[in-house]
Amino acid sequence: MITTTKKKKRTYYYAEDPRKIDALLDEKKIVLKNILPELLSITNVIDKKPKIKFFEGEEGIKDVYRDTLNYPNQETLAWASHEAVEHFDVDFLWKYYVPKRIEKKIWQRTIAPDKEYMRDLKNYDEKHLRQMKLIPPDKYPVEVEINLYGNRFIGIMSFSEQIGLIIESKKIYTALKSIFEMNWAMLE
Repeated sequence: MITTTKKKKRTYYYAEDPRKIDALLDEKKIVLKNILPELLSITNVIDKKPKIKFFEGEEGIKDVYRDTLNYPNQETLAWASHEAVEHFDVDFLWKYYVPKRIEKKIWQRTIAPDKEYMRDLKNYDEKHLRQMKLIPPDKYPVEVEINLYGNRFIGIMSFSEQIGLIIESKKIYTALKSIFEMNWAMLE
């Protein structure tokens, strides 16, 4: 809102009429009004955007597990990772999480790598309200744990990277549940 002019070697500054601001804003409003539908169409490509929560560290991963406990008397579907044994507090799982899941009558079907630790856990399936099927880890490596729960939530935990995600999306949940059910049906 300042005009400059040069006379000889000097620069002179003059204040413009402040009513010019109003005219400039009106111009910008017209431009915005013309491009607004296009901007809105770009942002609304997905009917309903999934909500995503990001968690860091071991406590963050525990928060993802704790969230699965908010849906009692339901079934959780899980692709388990052997990495939990190496990179996570398994005492939390066996002394807190599993007893709470049992208390809340949350059944679990799990697809897990066929490793000694998982074979030992399979012996406790009935006691832990779980049914587990094992897959060859060299053929189908599962490096993160994925839990499907609450009819719309996906919990993803990478133990070695110490990160967790909770995605809330009915469509993503349904797609992953279909994949899980197909995997489950193909296993012995």
